Amino acid sequence: MCPEDIPVRKMLIQSDLSCAEHATHHLDETVFLGNVDAVIAALAHAKELITNAPEAEALAHLTSEVHYFDTLIADWITYTKDPTGSFLEWCEKQGRKYSYPIKIYYNR
Repeated sequence: MCPEDIPVRKMLIQSDLSCAEHATHHLDETVFLGNVDAVIAALAHAKELITNAPEAEALAHLTSEVHYFDTLIADWITYTKDPTGSFLEWCEKQGRKYSYPIKIYYNR
């Protein structure tokens, strides 16, 4: 990629973060959507794009989001090795605090 690629990198990073957000937005219901390995790969790709950017400071604000999802998924993996109670209960016992989007379920 060339020095003028910051906007493209940002879009690719946001796509990778969207993959992680979609996969994890039901973890408060103890449901992971998709493949954990695919999300880990997407986050690794995002980290690589940030790290190797010609002006990494222009993308530094996205590092905290990547770290958030890295930590959340690492906790999910740990939880799934011995799933006692719900994921929310497990997180509370571990002192972890994550936020989840509001979900509205419609019945017809």
